Amino acid sequence: MAAELSQALGRKIIFQDVPIDEYVSSLKDMGLPEYTIQYIGGAMIDYQNGHMSGADKNIEEITGQRVMTVSEFAQAHADTLNPDDY
Repeated sequence: MAAELSQALGRKIIFQDVPIDEYVSSLKDMGLPEYTIQYIGGAMIDYQNGHMSGADKNIEEITGQRVMTVSEFAQAHADTLNPDDY
């Protein structure tokens, strides 16, 4: 995903594998509500264990439109995803 974003945005995106407990701690430091922290922490565990891998066709079946790839999304929203000073 980092490679796709790098290419789409024209700048280097670096993947950093942060331990979940460290990530959750940073969310607490930012003042996020506990229920949000708990949800995101659980989702990160699911990602780590491959439960979120793959794709289904639910969005396409509901909307009739193909889901964008990471690259397509980044290109479509590059003005928002790239900082002004880049």
